[in-house]
Amino acid sequence: GNVTSTLQGPGGQISNITLSVYSGEVVYYNLFNPVSIQVFEDTDSWVTATAGTDSIIKFDSDSIASWTIPSTLISMREGYFGSAYLMDNGNLLVAAPASDVNGAKGTVMVINRTNGNVPLVSLPIDGDPVRALPYSNATEYWVAVNDRSTTGSASRLIRINTSGKITWSWGDGLLTHPTGFAVLDNDTLLISE
Repeated sequence: GNVTSTLQGPGGQISNITLSVYSGEVVYYNLFNPVSIQVFEDTDSWVTATAGTDSIIKFDSDSIASWTIPSTLISMREGYFGSAYLMDNGNLLVAAPASDVNGAKGTVMVINRTNGNVPLVSLPIDGDPVRALPYSNATEYWVAVNDRSTTGSASRLIRINTSGKITWSWGDGLLTHPTGFAVLDNDTLLISE
């Protein structure tokens, strides 16, 4: 179903938004710290990103893991978010936090799922990418980036291309510690922190 509400933004902005709400069965699986879930209502399946041995797991309609991406390819960290998004072309878009304790560089990666989990793109990101989603063209991605410093002053939302060039940026000094975002039906960006 949907939930419609009024959202207040910076500078007194007010917008009406509608969010889709999903509900489903409870599945028992040994997931350690799931950080994101993408739901496919038409096939009753979902993709999870988790800080475990398998970083990404796709469950089928019978709640059985149909494929996994091991943490040896790309890994999530407990308490630092991250995401996995199965794109329409079958490739997997992954935002993974920095593997070091200082949060210097995380990774945005595109993985070819249909050809043996081969990384097609691997982009170093200053800070922790907490969520990545495809942009309207096939060569750019939205990425919410968390700056782990106390102030979080370098946290931002960026659009980055497959060459690693930032083509758009917003939020420097406005965001502190983003935890995710969504692109609404009207192409409005909804950022949580």
